Amino acid sequence: MTEIWKDIPGHEGSYQVSDAGNIRSVDRDIIQLNRFGEKITRHLKGQIFRPRRCQSGHVTVVLGRARGSQHIHKVVMLAFVGEKAPGLEIRHLNGNPADNRLENLAYGSRSENLIDKAYHGQRKLTIADVIEIRTCTTGPIALAKKFGVSRNHITNIRNRKKGCYDHVA
Repeated sequence: MTEIWKDIPGHEGSYQVSDAGNIRSVDRDIIQLNRFGEKITRHLKGQIFRPRRCQSGHVTVVLGRARGSQHIHKVVMLAFVGEKAPGLEIRHLNGNPADNRLENLAYGSRSENLIDKAYHGQRKLTIADVIEIRTCTTGPIALAKKFGVSRNHITNIRNRKKGCYDHVA
């Protein structure tokens, strides 16, 4: 089966995304000034990007210098499905945040996303772990290493951030 490529909204004519979760630049000509102030045309050959993996397991790419990095799953959904409705999140149906194939992505509620994570075993911490994190005076970096999660996750648990074990007393 062949990949289907679509222009990335906001980057039409420069970047495309495939239903397999790949990102590429498009062959294009640009006009620049040389050192003598003369206009010259340069041909830029398109290429498939090599994504970077975040601590969360998601993958990102940089689309243009000014915009910074973007999560590939968001780009795939934007190009193939459209903008998400308020209150929805992108779910990875097989539980693998690095799998950005269109067939593995869907919009859903926060609770659906948390249920997916629990089903796929991504919620590593027990209630006893959460209580220890909240009561322990050890710093977040040491706790993150101890429990095998990110420092931000430890901070979110301690601050009782919504959706981050906020149900635990």
